[in-house]
Amino acid sequence: MIRSLQAETLAANKPFIDRIAQLAQKKKATTAQLSLAWLLASKPFIVPIPGTGKVQHLQENIGASSILLTAEDLRGIESALSDLTVHGGRMNAEQMKVCRGRVSFQPLSLVTPPAARRR
Repeated sequence: MIRSLQAETLAANKPFIDRIAQLAQKKKATTAQLSLAWLLASKPFIVPIPGTGKVQHLQENIGASSILLTAEDLRGIESALSDLTVHGGRMNAEQMKVCRGRVSFQPLSLVTPPAARRR
């Protein structure tokens, strides 16, 4: 059952992948690089920590730091993805039960560093 749910979730999120791939191609980047560049450009206090077990992926991730996204690029990314809905979650229901019992979930505005709020 979990496998089919994952397949359904992947299929439902394919439009995101397709649009990000189109945007990445315009920047001559991979989808991973564009995603990391977007995170780096979004807020100064966001520090993505991508995991990898392959040197090739590490080098690809490092390449994201050379992609410069303008304010226009960021608006374009937001606009291109704004009509899509994310399906599924990062964890299954059992994993979420464990997390909810141990972690306090707060809206982003409550955990934003004070220095970043003043900007």
